[in-house]
Amino acid sequence: MTSAILLTILLVPRPAESVTLAWAPQKGDQSVWSVDIRAKAGDKDIQAQSSVVQIVTKCNKGTVVIKSTVQDALARTGADEGRLKRNEATTYTLDARGLTVAIEGPQKEVAWRLAPFNRFVWPSGPVAVGDKWAVDTNGDSVVGRAEYKLDSIDAGVAKVSFVAASLAGDKTTKGQGQWVIDTKAGRAVALHAEILGLVAGTATYEMKLVK
Repeated sequence: MTSAILLTILLVPRPAESVTLAWAPQKGDQSVWSVDIRAKAGDKDIQAQSSVVQIVTKCNKGTVVIKSTVQDALARTGADEGRLKRNEATTYTLDARGLTVAIEGPQKEVAWRLAPFNRFVWPSGPVAVGDKWAVDTNGDSVVGRAEYKLDSIDAGVAKVSFVAASLAGDKTTKGQGQWVIDTKAGRAVALHAEILGLVAGTATYEMKLVK
């Protein structure tokens, strides 16, 4: 009898584990990301590395404003190397799901083109492995879209794959990648993407949360 009961329990399907992927920032929160972009132009390797400091300057009624400053930028093309001498700041306004709704800064068009790739937008509620969601990221004559899928949940870490694209005039940017989300802290910690149209050929775009 005991064996039969145990077998029955083992055969009963378990409910799928679900997680909430939402980030709950506070005004004054600060983070530092490392960004590494690699591509190839002909026979030359292209690489751009930088640190990005992000500060939450406003957090009110579902609206989050982030000041994002690029620091210590280094660009390499073959044997040539150059540094960005000034810090460039871009301000992002996000809605309650992390969707970009406004961008201000000197590289605004590029920021909008990249928004479907480097701005994670979480689902409106809990999700289980295999669940999908999609968002449109449109602004300043740039039309973008990202489609997400929760791939796995393991030890407080969720991995979310995505395909994305943006169109700015005759400039098309498209690609795919994966976000790594710390579900306990409620925030993204890493990104790996392959993007076509950002530079010559396909670029490997990586971001990692440093602190």
